[in-house]
Amino acid sequence: PVPGLADLPPLQPGETVRWLKPGVPVRALRRLDGEDFAADAELDLHGLTVPQATRALHAFLDDCLREGCERLRIIHGKGLRSPDPQPVLKGLVVASLKGHPAVLALRSAGRRDGASGAVRVLLRRA
Repeated sequence: PVPGLADLPPLQPGETVRWLKPGVPVRALRRLDGEDFAADAELDLHGLTVPQATRALHAFLDDCLREGCERLRIIHGKGLRSPDPQPVLKGLVVASLKGHPAVLALRSAGRRDGASGAVRVLLRRA
């Protein structure tokens, strides 16, 4: 399901995100920590419209699940150039990931791989 723009979480451009699906052990978040995080797959949504980003994100997640990827990096940008008062793609990505049944955890990327302009994602193992 695609969240409507009015349903997006209120996030600020520099705000970091850290989320764990209820029932998943806290240690799962540690798999997303550290500056040496290595993603199995990566998606860059810079410059896409909301409908384009939504399609790209869902296709990416489907491909990752099919290929057995577990750790992902999704670049959404910080939203500094967004005409809206809050970053749209960042909110879209966070809301979509939190609602996806295969997503176990997510957190903002490290300083070297996007910081608050990207998220690291942990998918359930196939």
